[in-house]
Amino acid sequence: MKYKMLVMDIDDTLLPRGSLSVSEENKEAIKKAEEKGIYVTLATGRGVNKADPVVKELNITKDVIYYNGALIENVKTKERIRHLVLPKEQICQIDQIVEGEDLFFGIYTERGILAKHAEEELKAYLIRAWKHIFPIENVERELKEEASRVLLIGDMEHMEAAREKIKEALDPKPYMVYFYGSRCFLEILPPGASKGKALAFLAKRHGFRREEIIAIGDNENDIEMIEYAGLGVAMENSQDTVKERADYITLEDKRNGVAEVIHRFLL
Repeated sequence: MKYKMLVMDIDDTLLPRGSLSVSEENKEAIKKAEEKGIYVTLATGRGVNKADPVVKELNITKDVIYYNGALIENVKTKERIRHLVLPKEQICQIDQIVEGEDLFFGIYTERGILAKHAEEELKAYLIRAWKHIFPIENVERELKEEASRVLLIGDMEHMEAAREKIKEALDPKPYMVYFYGSRCFLEILPPGASKGKALAFLAKRHGFRREEIIAIGDNENDIEMIEYAGLGVAMENSQDTVKERADYITLEDKRNGVAEVIHRFLL
């Protein structure tokens, strides 16, 4: 099979946790793939500003998938090719559902995160990660702009309860991405958003068949694009649920798994 398109996740795929730059091995392999005419791009949960250092480091000038598929933007022209937003009514509804659940409530907008119930430690983390944090008290009154997603942070017990309530109450159903560690994170995105749907949109826009696409990722938000691609690749450091859906498992992020895929299937 002659693959023509390569789509990669950023965190824990291209970039190992804690790393600020792409390894020389991965960069060199990506450059060689592009020189062969492969359409190389990214599909990330990051927003435009947070993904920008990686985009620049790899000299990507094409359409990139941001916010887990809620936004596709051309790096060179800044044209928004596909942009989904959460309706304000749904955001207010989510706010009402989780009120009293002891969860941080953050709304992602163009100017930054509108934050409700942010303890000092969490606020410091968010400022380091996103820089622009604006405390709010009343969502309905203070949300004036479009929002790409809502982020909830808290313990597992409260998060599970909130997730089930949101799933039951909202129609149309939003796309939800769940991460857990010392804290639980639940991202709520616009209906119709996902990396898989965004990749299908991008493939159609550029005339690629799914059989001609390689997609590489590590987390549950990557599953849909891994399943969509002709060759869906999971990192060795992926969750088991991701590995089970992949066609191929490459080396872990710290061992340049992306470069291994490129050398094996594209060069």
